[in-house]
Amino acid sequence: MVRQTTIDQNPTHGFFGDALESGVDKAGLGTTGIAKQTGTFINDVTTARAKEGSNFAAHSQGNLLTKSGIEYQKENGGFMDRSYFIDTKFKVDDPRREQAIPTFAGYGSPVNTQEMKKMVTYNKSGAKQFNFDGMYTKKNDFVGEFLGNNKGENMSNPNRDIVDTLIDGYKLFTDESPHSTYDCRSNPNAKCGERAW
Repeated sequence: MVRQTTIDQNPTHGFFGDALESGVDKAGLGTTGIAKQTGTFINDVTTARAKEGSNFAAHSQGNLLTKSGIEYQKENGGFMDRSYFIDTKFKVDDPRREQAIPTFAGYGSPVNTQEMKKMVTYNKSGAKQFNFDGMYTKKNDFVGEFLGNNKGENMSNPNRDIVDTLIDGYKLFTDESPHSTYDCRSNPNAKCGERAW
């Protein structure tokens, strides 16, 4: 079996350009070009990988692009039905039967965990689509805690102190920022790399 990793990276347009692009996707004011490309990318990968499975791990703005991209793709052709990824050579009660259903995980996300879960898990008609492995947010990560209202593993962060928020926002531009040091294994539920079955 050939193991494959593909990185879908958004090229930077500078601080203000990136902030504007993120703001459009975060506020739902439209769909940016890169979000449309991300939706197409997710559709292409999941369709091509089929019963071999595919895992997506998004960091920071990648979560906004994933959410907006999936939303865009749902409205413009959708994705393959969940049954497309199910391996019928296994019995209904065998966990290997659904092991190739695409999975999604997020890190340092400006998208709230519950919003992302809803977008990933269900298709346009409300039927189950993909599997959501959750979000992980490091302590004092401004993007995840303040912008995404996330905390730790799949928790929300309702009580933010304004002083802590300002300090964490400042740290984004320093070497001390927890936002830039995520590892896929931080989320114990995520599938890191290609599945080896």
